[in-house]
Amino acid sequence: MSDSPLNVLFVGHEASRTGAPIGFLSLMQWLKDRGSVKPTVWLRHGGITVNEHRPLGSMIVAGRDLDGVAPGPYQLAYLNTATLGPFAEALNLAGLPVVCHVHEMDFELHVTGDANLRQLRANVAHYIACSEAVKTDVMRLLGVDAEKISVVPECVDVD
Repeated sequence: MSDSPLNVLFVGHEASRTGAPIGFLSLMQWLKDRGSVKPTVWLRHGGITVNEHRPLGSMIVAGRDLDGVAPGPYQLAYLNTATLGPFAEALNLAGLPVVCHVHEMDFELHVTGDANLRQLRANVAHYIACSEAVKTDVMRLLGVDAEKISVVPECVDVD
């Protein structure tokens, strides 16, 4: 196994100061600080923390699709929300293994729509659930086997 960092395309929905985006920023920074990843950050929408993302590496603030993201040197795509089913599909079709970090529970998963849930189910290689309750909902609503889901409690740097 190589000691070089993994080239990861991190895909987020926005750069706000809410739970999932702040946890996403903290996780990327933590992984980068340890030399584990060479991040490229693609954000669907900007927000108040865009400038805090810039030191991580290449960054794209885009619109509804993955314009500006070449199939490129990525070894993994990491989606930071279960709202990104179309992106899971596009990235999987481009040959990238896709990991989806799920923060949403039952109601919010339903709100993302049946098409989005189908795209996640068909294109995500592994899920990260922020709690046991989220894992249970992913298993039930998406029909995902427990072995494909890791529970990692949220990490937010409060400093």
